[in-house]
Amino acid sequence: MNMNKRVRAIALTMTIGMVLGVRILPDGVNRASEILRQEEQTDLVVSDEGYDPFAFIVIDESTFPDEAFRECVKDYDLNHDGKLYQSELDSVTEMDLDEKGIASLEGIGNFTNLSSLKCARNALTTLDLSENKQLAYLYCQSNQLTSLNIEKNTGLVILYCGDNQLTSLDVSHTSMLKYLSCQRNQIPELDLEFAKGLMDLQCFENRITSLNVSRSSDLAVLKCYGNSITDLKIGSSTKIAKTIRNATPKQKPIDGFDVRYYEQSGIKFYYDASVPEVQFTGTSFADFIERLYVVALNRASDESGKEYWMNKVMNAGYTGADCARFFLIDSGEFAARGLSNEQFVEVLYQTFFDRGSDQNGKNYWMTKLSNGVSRSTIVNGFINSTEWCNLCAVYGVKPGASGGFAANKPSRSATRFATRLYEQCLGRAPEEDGLLYWSMQLTNRKVSGSWAAKSFFMLPEFVNKNLSNEDFVTCVYRTYMGREPEIAGLVYWTGRLNSGLSREDVLNEFSFSTEFANICKDYGIDRI
Repeated sequence: MNMNKRVRAIALTMTIGMVLGVRILPDGVNRASEILRQEEQTDLVVSDEGYDPFAFIVIDESTFPDEAFRECVKDYDLNHDGKLYQSELDSVTEMDLDEKGIASLEGIGNFTNLSSLKCARNALTTLDLSENKQLAYLYCQSNQLTSLNIEKNTGLVILYCGDNQLTSLDVSHTSMLKYLSCQRNQIPELDLEFAKGLMDLQCFENRITSLNVSRSSDLAVLKCYGNSITDLKIGSSTKIAKTIRNATPKQKPIDGFDVRYYEQSGIKFYYDASVPEVQFTGTSFADFIERLYVVALNRASDESGKEYWMNKVMNAGYTGADCARFFLIDSGEFAARGLSNEQFVEVLYQTFFDRGSDQNGKNYWMTKLSNGVSRSTIVNGFINSTEWCNLCAVYGVKPGASGGFAANKPSRSATRFATRLYEQCLGRAPEEDGLLYWSMQLTNRKVSGSWAAKSFFMLPEFVNKNLSNEDFVTCVYRTYMGREPEIAGLVYWTGRLNSGLSREDVLNEFSFSTEFANICKDYGIDRI
């Protein structure tokens, strides 16, 4: 066993200790020797075929075809020998390539630890960052991009890609995104369902016809003029929505567009004056609570009240029915509205069905009330309906209906969660029937997120792949953690499997991880 491998084993021992919170005893070297013996016997620890800090790539035309980029890369060749060793590649976390005359960034994937990339005002036409999975900050504006691949960059926080020639932009995998600037392209649509933390969106001068930012409750800046938007949905609990309710819009021409705008206390909302009335909607817990305030109490929420009810839904297990009953039956504020029976029924239709009443239905409930049936009983009748279950599914809230009532169509978030299981675990797109089945099971909470994930790993299709323990652990990380495994974790879990731990036990332990809990929470899925 060479000295290099022995040093790496010692470092690996300490890394595992830090990851697992285990104290490394003074005889760490002896423990390292034990790991080496295990490596010789089971080939569990990183071998010469794995990470090698002395591996290198040559800085030449085959690795970095673009001459301008190749010249920039030479700055990372610390010993000026025309090679980039693995240790040198790993040390590069930031690149500033603005205005360097670069036409291609082919070879950028070698810098796998890259977290920040600036490459604005070059001559790039395509940009593929699928190997740069640690990327958090990307500034590629003012190029000639027609293609931008950021599907694997799930940790992106800032994306500036404006003033290019993009005809599509897939940000559906970037749930960490806070700032998105994609103005002056030719983008027809943006899927922002999971961009819940988005704070600043500038998508003006594209070809967008429909824009839904109802999930982004922290959104404070939205500039979307210069499109062809006919359907604009703003989350009812967003900062922008509150500004619209409290401020008067102004109007002015910008770059030849007639723009209506709001500006108040750092909130900025710019949109085409021709856009129909902005719709307030949403699909988050916050929007669900806000909606109850607006529909039942006829007012916007107060901060403390909204926080109270959100905590009840998110952490105390309250169902949508629990909340609705309080707002409509137990609330003195609602009673003080003094609604007539007809007005009361109309509020129930809006609250539970998100629509006005139909004549036959309204007559039915009015007759019940006239015959002495209590308002509380009438509310229970609305709760025990498929329409209410469908509405709660949109917001990811448990409906609280009894007697077997359930949603008859899947929520979008459950569908996306199920799709993710197919892609991460089985490595393929879902078939229509299977996707519908799992989406409905998750929507109606007949299965939990952890149960569904575990079931996919138990499917014959997965089992028949006959993956090695190491490949199995890698797949588990991707499914339960949403990322590639760190080397210490990969070694640890592979070692436990080779020592007799069952694969089912590994799945059970990962299901209790904080990262999986956060993934389930993001999709509005019960973890357990």
